[in-house]
Amino acid sequence: MENKPVYYPVCLNVHSERCLVVGGGDVAARKAGSLVEAGARVVVVSPDVGDELARREDVTVVQRPWQESDLDDKFLVIAATGDRSLNETVARAARRRRVLCNVVDDAGLSDFIVPASIRRGALLVSVSTSGALPALASSVRKELEERFGQDYADYLEIVGQMREDIVGAVTDENARREIFGRFADQRFIASVRGAGKDDLRRELEKVVREVARKYEGG
Repeated sequence: MENKPVYYPVCLNVHSERCLVVGGGDVAARKAGSLVEAGARVVVVSPDVGDELARREDVTVVQRPWQESDLDDKFLVIAATGDRSLNETVARAARRRRVLCNVVDDAGLSDFIVPASIRRGALLVSVSTSGALPALASSVRKELEERFGQDYADYLEIVGQMREDIVGAVTDENARREIFGRFADQRFIASVRGAGKDDLRRELEKVVREVARKYEGG
């Protein structure tokens, strides 16, 4: 029996990186869109391009057959052509050039797989079954979408804005640890869910003051 890969979980920083998508259909459009959201500079190569990709102004579309030189200066490539033979050709060329490659729906040809994910601002939650049952990963993702609403984005935005000031102003390491521990407590988060940004900031600042007083003179 063939040994299945054990994946090493990692989040890639593709900001400003040149990334290639080979294919012009709906799947390729989704992959290109996800890369753009992560700040990548995306090039799509395909002789046929669907309407969704054709309308995008944040993607460079090259309407012709793929060629190996398209991998020049690329950080990663996603093969999403629907043609297994072409996808395999892209994957082998990428491996020769040491360019990270994902082949849609074919983990065996891929250097990495793309998990089912939800994004709430700075919060990114990903789920994978290592290719065993992608439908289950999608099902779990839907549950997480209900659990983690858009209000988490506002919450983390404000925490992120406050974090540097807290690190600079609160010198006691134990105090800082308690502050951020309180911020991460799900019961506290539940108590402020639905509050506006101004109210959220006031509640967070209240926690900082309470903890700072506790450690004063300690």
